Parts: sequence; structure tokens; C-alpha cells
Amino acid sequence: WERFKAREKILKHLEAAGLLRETEKQKHAVPYGDRSGTIIEPRLTDQWFVDAKKLAGPAIQAVESGAMQFTPKNWEKTYFEWMRNIQPWCISRQLWWGHQIPAWYGEDGHFFVARSEEEALIQAKEHYGKEVSLSRDPDVLDTWFSSALWPFSTLGWPEETQKLKDYYPTSLLTTSFDIIFFWVARMMMMGLHFTGQVPFKEVYIHALIRDAKGQKMSKSKGNVIDPLEIMDRHGTDAFRFSLVAFAAQGRDIKLSEERILGYRNFCNKIWNAARLVLSTSLKHADFEALKQKDFDLESIKVTHPISQWILVELSKCIARTRHALESYRFNEAAEVNYQFFWSTYCDWFLELIKPSQQSEEPQHQSLKKEFATIAVLILEKSLRLMHPMMPFLTEEIWQKLEAASKDAKFLMQKTYPKPLQDENNYAAEYEKITAAIKVIEKIRSIRMQLAVPLSQIIPEGCLSIYSNDQKLLKETIDDFSHYAVNLAKFKSMDLNNPKLENKKGVIKAVIDYKDLVLRLDLSGFTDLEEAKKILQKDRDHYQKLLIGAEKTLANPKFVQNADPVVVAETKDKQASYALRLRELEEALSSL
Repeated sequence: WERFKAREKILKHLEAAGLLRETEKQKHAVPYGDRSGTIIEPRLTDQWFVDAKKLAGPAIQAVESGAMQFTPKNWEKTYFEWMRNIQPWCISRQLWWGHQIPAWYGEDGHFFVARSEEEALIQAKEHYGKEVSLSRDPDVLDTWFSSALWPFSTLGWPEETQKLKDYYPTSLLTTSFDIIFFWVARMMMMGLHFTGQVPFKEVYIHALIRDAKGQKMSKSKGNVIDPLEIMDRHGTDAFRFSLVAFAAQGRDIKLSEERILGYRNFCNKIWNAARLVLSTSLKHADFEALKQKDFDLESIKVTHPISQWILVELSKCIARTRHALESYRFNEAAEVNYQFFWSTYCDWFLELIKPSQQSEEPQHQSLKKEFATIAVLILEKSLRLMHPMMPFLTEEIWQKLEAASKDAKFLMQKTYPKPLQDENNYAAEYEKITAAIKVIEKIRSIRMQLAVPLSQIIPEGCLSIYSNDQKLLKETIDDFSHYAVNLAKFKSMDLNNPKLENKKGVIKAVIDYKDLVLRLDLSGFTDLEEAKKILQKDRDHYQKLLIGAEKTLANPKFVQNADPVVVAETKDKQASYALRLRELEEALSSL
């Protein structure tokens, strides 16, 4: 605060000398330093500038022509706004650390820019006609100036090195939106100016990780989430997978420890499923054949519909994952693998094959071998698929699987999975199993809604499935009824039973597959009045949700200004709530 005391003394001296006309208080904005907290006052000094306007033209044209592209594309707008309104760029800084500006001054203030002091002295001798002493500019270059040279300066430029030929321009830069101008734009300007080429062909703008309230993390706010602490508590792969799962294009990540717990559970699920397969299926599988063919989907021979169904599901998962990764939709890649491994593989496939895997009957041994082989194959392919997202867990399990070969001792050396060349080879069997699963899911859903425990078996004659496709009913329900009986807990299921069509106390449920309809006679095994109360409570709940979604979508400001992804999600929720409400109304009506 010495400067303020000094100013007071100066005023007193002026007043004593009769030179002070008047004093007047002025109210104005006072800037403070972020770190020091002290008042910042401007001081005019000589600085070095770049005429950025001249450099910006080619950089703008490169993006307009598509020579360099942004993903998501909407970030082009931010780039253009900066570049089309660019100001001279001050590149000198009064700091201790950085690349010192290569300029030397003579006693008269004339400067010489050179690669070295020796070069500068030669220039000075030519200028002055004699040898003189020079002093170097004490300022350093702006960090972003140095960073702007990075794509080519690290590869040996200005020499025409082999590395420069091989790696410049690079294919992709990943960065955050908040440094599009500070770094991306400046690399573009420098790269085009010094090499005549764009420094990269594509820029992927990733999400910014914020705190749970959406605030940008900073030490001063005290809201920084330490990734090392998170990884110590929940595991590195759980943390990595969480970030991938949250990384939707155009949306920042609101990170909280609670959100990571779900993916820690997913890691546990993968570990436990792998232990099950390694301890039960591996000993019955044709493992050497799988290993020799590098777990190739095309070479595996399967006969059972369940095996064919899971292979098609895996193929679809692979195709969706590859497409998501190639289009930088990393959250979709995570979601596809999460749903496939947990729901399709664990909840359905491993449950469907469990009876045969536990059977010691001679007639089941060939089927046991097929199912075991497929279980191991799916596990290995899933580990490959998820390896980029959770490398440590997948590598650990893969090594336990002993799938390594001479040319690939680590999972990362394996080729990334490819989908089946023609999924239609298994299309008929795929439809059968999918229909059977949809039926089981609907029965389970009704049981859950009405709080009917799985220990309570649905009696004979209380359940019927309806369809105009008699072939589908026969092949789906009759052929796989024993799977449904075990998983949905009922005595039997009728086909097109006319007795349940208009009977009181029968719930009708439309299955979202092949126009299948399910009817369940509640009067045969549960309290109808209690069922009504449960359904009414659910109806009221979904009615409120639907009204809320409709109110949000009726707001033009929300539709026009909100993130398009959020608007689309809200519309999907509205449709989902409306469908659920309609189902509940129909169920209540039938009771």
C-alpha cells in the first residue's frame, strides 16, 4: 500500500506549494489480480505485436473450404467470430519464465532480430559501421505464441526432416472450447504462414469437466475434484468409463462422485461375470479352436437359436461401437457396451444358458460345449471392445483368459472387433429369441408393477399370448416356453386363449415387437383391489411427469434456446410418459 501513501504525500506537497486546484472523488471499476488480490493499474510500455489480421485470412479460408473441420461443427461459429474480428496480437510478456524474445538493442534503441547474439552483432556492425555492444530484450514470448508453433517446431522445422514429412499435418487435435482462439486459431495461423499447410485436418472439441453444479473448476473456488483421489476410491477404469459415458457432444460434464458409483458397479459386474465364465464355461469350451481363429465371429459354427441370437447382438454392438467411435460420439460407445454386456450378455444370455451349463445329462453335452464356447467368445470380444475405455480391468481379465498369442502378448495389440459380414444368416432365429425375451420382459414388468413376488408362480390358464402370426407363436412360445417358465415364473402359457379376451380382471399388455399381445388374469392369483391401487398410483405419477414434459415443450424459449440434445431427450420422455400412461389406463379399464 506504499503507492497510496506516496500519493497522499504528493498531494500534500502540491497543496503546500499552492499548485493543487481541487480534489474530486471518482467512482470507477477497479481490477484486482486473481492471485495477488492487489489492485492492478495500467502502465504504458513498449510491447511486441503480431499483425494477426494478415495471418487470419488463410486460416479462415481453410475452415470455410473444409481443409480443416470442427467436430461438433457448431464450434466453427466461435472460431469465425474470433478470427473475423481479430485484433493485433501482443506477444511479449514481462515474466521470468518463457522463450526470451530474440531481439537485441543498440544504445540508440535500434533493435536487431536474430537467431543468436552473434547474428545480432553482425547486423549491428553493418548498421552502425563498427562493433558495438547490445542488450537483449528481457521480455519473453506469450505462452500461446510458443504453443502455436508446436505442431511443426517439434518435428525439426525449419529443416525438411523425415518426421516433418511423416507427421505434419497431423490428422486430429482434441481440445476444449475455451482455447479455440488461444491455441487452435493461432496454430492454424502459424502453420499456414510458415508451412503453407493446415496443422491438423480435424479438431474435436471435447466436453469441459465441471463440478456437480455445472461450475468451472478452480482452486480459488475450492470446487476442484482430484482425479487421483477418485481413482484411489473407485478405480481408474470406473473413472475413465464415467468420463467417456458423460462425454456427449456439445454438452459439458457435470461431475460428482455419486455419478461414478454406477460405473464402478459396472466394473464389478464385468469382473464377476468374467469369474463365472472362467470358472464354469472355459473348461467346457472349444478354447483352442477359438484361439487358433483369433476368436473370429465368421469361423464359429453354431446351431442353437440362442447362440445365433447372441452373435447377432454382439455384431450389432460392434457395429454401433465402431460407428460411435468414428463419429466421436464416445458416450454412445460407452452406452452401447454397457447395455450389451450387462443386459444382453449377463442378464439374458448367461441366464438362458445356465440350465444347460449346470446339466450333467449326456444329451446336453454338445449343447453345453456350444454355449460355453460362445460365452468365452463373447467375453473376449467384449474385452476388446471396452479396452480403450477401461484398459486395466480388461487387460487383467484377458490375461486370465490366456488369450495372448506370439504376435499379441497384450490386449491392445489385438485387432479391434468387426461385425458379422451378413447378420441375415441368423435372422430367423434372432427374431424367435428376441420375441421370447420381449414376452418374458413384459411378464416381469407386470409382476414388478403389481408387486407380485417371483416366488409366486402364475397359475395355469392365467396367461396367454396373442398374434395373427401363428408360425411365430409356435416357434417362439412353444419352442422356448421352458426358458420363459424359468425366468418369468409361470405354470404355462396359452396361445390365443379366447377365454381371457373379455374377462374381468385381465390385464392386456401390448408387446413392442411383432404386434404381440399378452393377457394376464390377475383374478386367478392376486387381490384385484390392491392391484387397482398400485396401478392408480402409477397412473397419477406418470400423469404428473407427462404434464411437466408437455409444459416444458410448450415453452418456446426452451425449444429455441435449449441444447438440441436436451430438447430431443425431453420429447422422447414425453412420448415415453404418454405411452406408459396409456398402458396404465388400459390396465385399469380392464380391471
